[in-house]
Amino acid sequence: MVQPEHFLYHTHGQPPIWHRHLAFCSKTSVDAGHPASIRPALCHLDIQLAPLTTMLFCSGAGGHFAPELEATLLRNTHQQMSFYNGFYETDCYVPLLIFTEDGFPMASLLRPGNAAPGDGALRMLKMVVHNLRLAWPQIRIEITADAAFALPELYNWCEDNNVTYYFAIKGNAGLNYHTDELVQQCKILYDDGNPNPSGELVKGQLSKTEIYRQWRQSEERKRFSRKAEGRMQEQSELEERVIRCFHSFEYDAREWRHKRRIVSKVEFSAQGSDVRYVVTNDKNTGAEALYNKYCERARCENWIKDLKNYLRCDRTSCQEFNANQFRLFQHSLAYCLLWVIKGAAGLEHSTVESLRLQLLKIGVQVTENTRKIRLRLASQHPYQEQFARAWNWLAETA
Repeated sequence: MVQPEHFLYHTHGQPPIWHRHLAFCSKTSVDAGHPASIRPALCHLDIQLAPLTTMLFCSGAGGHFAPELEATLLRNTHQQMSFYNGFYETDCYVPLLIFTEDGFPMASLLRPGNAAPGDGALRMLKMVVHNLRLAWPQIRIEITADAAFALPELYNWCEDNNVTYYFAIKGNAGLNYHTDELVQQCKILYDDGNPNPSGELVKGQLSKTEIYRQWRQSEERKRFSRKAEGRMQEQSELEERVIRCFHSFEYDAREWRHKRRIVSKVEFSAQGSDVRYVVTNDKNTGAEALYNKYCERARCENWIKDLKNYLRCDRTSCQEFNANQFRLFQHSLAYCLLWVIKGAAGLEHSTVESLRLQLLKIGVQVTENTRKIRLRLASQHPYQEQFARAWNWLAETA
């Protein structure tokens, strides 16, 4: 395979810097003795967006970088390697995406429908971190991902390569043992002053019968209460309160090579307790601040929605798996361009659809003569300032 250095070079005499988007495609090979058998071998395709190099790297130039891993669903039924997925209960592809903390899609890997949640995650992470450190050797990298990527090989690689990670981890009896006391404390705080105290906890949880009993009592009390006892809205607000506490402890699983830090968040409400865990190698950040930092990864759901709903990245209707991977790659590149335009126009928090309606899908009068082409826009266009900023930026980088 031709290396990117052979045909793409960075300006100003510096060594080539690979772009922030890495696309992965599937390369199939047919065995000589079995022509009908197809053995997928994943390889990578690196393409540099040379005119946009400076802009695409500007958000990471501060010495800190926080990629976010996420898997999603692309529903397909009759394409190559679109297998049944038990979690989504349909035939589909399960692509793996990596976004930056500001929404730039760094990598997109199309995977078969029966792929495990963590398949290909370590290989993609290695390439992303390698390319980042080619550009900034001293950059600080923090990875966030949900419990699907809570794998010992990812923990070990991040620790060996000076990468900070924040991975959700599914609760179990060993983890719940460390939070049982905190759950009881949250229950006491919730019952203090509550007109409808909760019942006894069974293994840290309220039973379904107890939750139903509380709901019936609260509904009856609100509907038969007198004016002196308070308005129904005030009683509802009192019952809807949530007690939230955070805790940090060391935990050692059988598959782990050493103890790791676990941060737990305990919430207690009318529905009972809700305990969440995050495993990390960050030893300095407080428990609450660390968990809030992990929760920021939920933003990537909006970016995936932009890709699927507005850029139609789920239109992987080709028969061949390779072709569908390339289509996903093209949609990701289109998102890269729109991401740059959003930043230039000062609309970083807008969706792709808002950007299309405000800056792209607008009326213009075109006048052409022998010397120039003149575009006349409406003087009352409400986003003419943002349009001018994006236009000027594109003119400067062209």
